[in-house]
Amino acid sequence: MENKQKEGKCPHCENTTDKIHQNDWYTVRDIPLSDYQVLLKVNRRQLRCTKCQKVFSEELSFIKTRRTYTKRLAMKVIKEVLETNVESAARRNRMTASEVETLLREQEVDLLKEKPGSPRLDMTI
Repeated sequence: MENKQKEGKCPHCENTTDKIHQNDWYTVRDIPLSDYQVLLKVNRRQLRCTKCQKVFSEELSFIKTRRTYTKRLAMKVIKEVLETNVESAARRNRMTASEVETLLREQEVDLLKEKPGSPRLDMTI
């Protein structure tokens, strides 16, 4: 998979650039299709800003930064944890319990960012 947009916005100075520094291909897990595991080969380009000269990775809407799974897989796993438990959800999604716990902590952080002042959710497993 590749992003069709030719330009990216520099997170440092907000300048728009199309200067590719390098291509970074990696494999990302997505929700399974029937009994088959789905792996996506994704290109997250690194761009060089023409204004500040800093290198940055492009943002992809369906994957969090530095993650090897899609956002929709994360939501599926979280839903399964709420219906069962961490170990069961981990087994069904070919993950470790610690990966599932990381998903839960990230979701907690995201929820707290959306609603300032809301109480901290206790996600202790």
